[in-house]
Amino acid sequence: MPCSRATSPASRPPPWICPSAFSAVKPGSDLVCEARVVKRGSRVLFVEASASSDNREVARATASFLLLT
Repeated sequence: MPCSRATSPASRPPPWICPSAFSAVKPGSDLVCEARVVKRGSRVLFVEASASSDNREVARATASFLLLT
């Protein structure tokens, strides 16, 4: 999947999100998502997230956000 801009309120610039899907999830199975801040600069926040089902990673994504003060 290519990187894209997510939607956001008009007053905020949208984040860049780069998803990667590894495998499908069976219907009815639990999906656990975890995210963490990789780096917080003075103007930009970098985040990565992963999703797992049945103890295996099924997707991962990275995102960057412009911090407004």
